[in-house]
Formats: sequence, C-alpha cells, structure tokens
Amino acid sequence: MKKTFISIQGINGRMGKKIKIIAAKNKNVEVLKDFLKNKTQVVVDFSSPQGAMAALKWAQLNKKPIIIGTTGFKNKEFKKIKMAAKKIPVLYAPNMSPGINLIIKILKDVPQKRYNKIKIIETHHTKKKDKPSGTAIKIKNVLRDNVPILSIRKGDVVGEHEVIFENKNERLIIKHQALNREVFASGALEAAKWIKNKRPGLYAFEDIFGDKTWQ
Repeated sequence: MKKTFISIQGINGRMGKKIKIIAAKNKNVEVLKDFLKNKTQVVVDFSSPQGAMAALKWAQLNKKPIIIGTTGFKNKEFKKIKMAAKKIPVLYAPNMSPGINLIIKILKDVPQKRYNKIKIIETHHTKKKDKPSGTAIKIKNVLRDNVPILSIRKGDVVGEHEVIFENKNERLIIKHQALNREVFASGALEAAKWIKNKRPGLYAFEDIFGDKTWQ
C-alpha cells in the first residue's frame, strides 16, 4: 500500500495530537509538517465548526478528499458540507470508532415497533462542548423521532453511548464504551486511507464496512 499524506486541521488539539502520535507508528500514513500544501492527499479535521469550514474550503479549491470529525455544526454548515460532497469525497463521522459505527449499522435492523420505550444515554468528559453529542444525534437519526437523549458530563470519560429498548417483557441494551482516544485516531487514519481514491460524494464511516480495500 502506498503512503497516504495527510494534513490535520486542529493538529494541536486533543485529537490532533493523538492522530499525530498514532500516524508516527504507521508506515502507510504521514502527517505533513507544512499544513495544507500541495503534497496533501487527504485533509483530516478535528477542530471546530469554523475551522472545519476553512479546511473544507481549501479541500474544495484543491480537489482533495476530507475527513470531518468535528461536531456541533449548524444547519447552514451541514448544507456547505453536502454541497462540497458534490465536488470532492467527504467523509463525515461524529465518531471515528469502528465499534460505534458498527452499532449504528446494527441499530438500523432493530424492529423498533416491538418496543414502546427507547432511549439513548451518552456520557462524556466535562470539557466536551456540544450536548448532546454528535454521535447520540446520529444514533437518534436512525431511530424514531421522539427518542429522548440523556446527556451526562463527568470526569474524563472518553465516550459512552447506550441505547435501551424496552417493552413489558424484556429490555435490550446496546452499549459502546471507548476505552481511550486511540480508537478515534486509528479510525480516522483508516478512513483517510480508504477515502483517498474515492469519487466525490458524502460518505459515512459505515460505508467502509464490507469494502475489500479496507482491512
């Protein structure tokens, strides 16, 4: 596999630093010191909505794929992401953990009508700005519109998401717990390698599953 050269928007943030550390151990990926130069093959964004829009603009102008892991976007910003995806490959994933995205894929097959009570519980560290989390919102989007989300902020919890289905006879609990931030960094790098040669379009992390080019 040829090496993938990436630029990170938000490289000095918590996730940016972690991606840089993981990339240094991966012979197939290199983080460029000179940010957003012509050698960039994929842009990876873990910054802020404003930073993500700047990175998206650069990616469009230079016709480069972009991975967006930032959350907290407003509707007008989502519209810009969708418009950009008509010209370049864009992978938007509020959570880069393969495990949580596998759960989202599984949830689409749950027979929701069997359960009269469904709720989502998400727990994160106290420094997380958006509430509810982008992942919880994405989970809700594959469930019924009226599913409540309980958001908890405590300590340095990396990320926990729990979906509870209940009727008078049983309770089904589907839960994901991120044990460290390396799972998000590794997922982002895998996504960057995967999207490098894709056609323009708006992709989700779940699209990677089943692709023979992704191991």
